[in-house]
Formats: sequence, structure tokens, C-alpha cells
Amino acid sequence: MGVRLLTSKVEWGVMIAAIGILAVVYVVRLRANAAHPQPPLIVELKQPRPGFVLDGATLASGPQGTPVRIVEFFDYECPPCRNVRMSVLDTIRHHPKISFFAQRYPIKSHKHAKSLAEIGGSLTGSDLVQFEAAAWTHTGDELDHVVKTWQAKLAKEKPGWEKAALQRVSTTQKIGDTCGIPGTPTLLVEDGRTGRLWQCNGTDALEKKIAQLQS
Repeated sequence: MGVRLLTSKVEWGVMIAAIGILAVVYVVRLRANAAHPQPPLIVELKQPRPGFVLDGATLASGPQGTPVRIVEFFDYECPPCRNVRMSVLDTIRHHPKISFFAQRYPIKSHKHAKSLAEIGGSLTGSDLVQFEAAAWTHTGDELDHVVKTWQAKLAKEKPGWEKAALQRVSTTQKIGDTCGIPGTPTLLVEDGRTGRLWQCNGTDALEKKIAQLQS
């Protein structure tokens, strides 16, 4: 079966126009990529002193005092944060000499974020597990009930808990401002031996940095 040749001027014109459109689209994409380059996968950050990013953080997994420390800045109302948390926990299962710290970093535009961060930072053990299960799985107005329930529980069991909770959240926000944390989720790796700090954009970058520090 032969291939039909383009013989009419109209067919040639349509083909040339299509090629021209594709060329324009290609150039536009090249310029867009040049104007908005992808951020580096691993970026070194500055902190005032070793361990600064750990102030007020919760040890979520692993032993204290490890040479490699992962820090996640997260917000309970940030949908990607829970997935990142699961990925990080899966990653460190293969690295028993790594500690993982959680920093509750409420985003101002999220209605319940600050209250959830205050509550989460005030809980430990099974209470924290139960609270986080509710915080991660409820959204919108459903979180009103979660917040009120746990605030009432803390008021009964830990009178005056709000002062310390507010201080923890304030500390984390200052850390974020000082180190230039862009939002949530943000993953950091600190070398506990030198105090150097890196932001890793994604779990693949996290794995790469861990491998570098452990080599």
C-alpha cells in the first residue's frame, strides 16, 4: 500500500502551518524553563548554631544524638505533608542510626493550623498518636470538633498548657524565618558532627544526602 503524496497547495500550507505552530510552542517552553528553572534538589542552608532547627521539635523516630538528623517542617492541614511523613519513615527504616524530628510549622492561611500545632506539640505517647490520626484524616469544619475536643482534654489534664504551646509554635516560626523555610512540607538534613544543614527537595534528594553523609 503506497503512501499518498501531498499534491495540493492547501495540504502543503496546512502542514507548514502545523510545523510553525509546533516550533513556536517549543520556543515558548524553552523560554519558560529558562525564566523559571527547577530548584536544585539539595540546597545548603545557614543556621545560627548546630541544632538550631531542632529547638522545640518532637523526636518522631530514632535515637537521640545521631550523627545524621532529618527534620520535617509540616502543617496538619497540608495534604502532601502526611505522604511525605510516610515516605520519610519508610526511608529511615533502612537507616537505624538516623533520627527524625518533626517541626509543626502552621501556615497562616490554614484556619486550624496554629491550634493543631499547639495541641500536637503538647501531647506525647498514645495521646499524640490518637490526635494525629484525627488531625490527618479530618478536613475543613470537621477539624473544629478535633480542636475543641483536644483543647478541653489538655485544659483538664494540663492546666495552663497554652503558654508553653504558644512558645513552641513561636520558636518554630522564628526558626523558619531565620533559615528561610519556604513552606510545608520541607525536609532538612543536619550533620550533627559539623552543624551543616541542607534542604532536600523530595525523598530522592533526601536519600542521596543521607548516602553522602554516611559514606
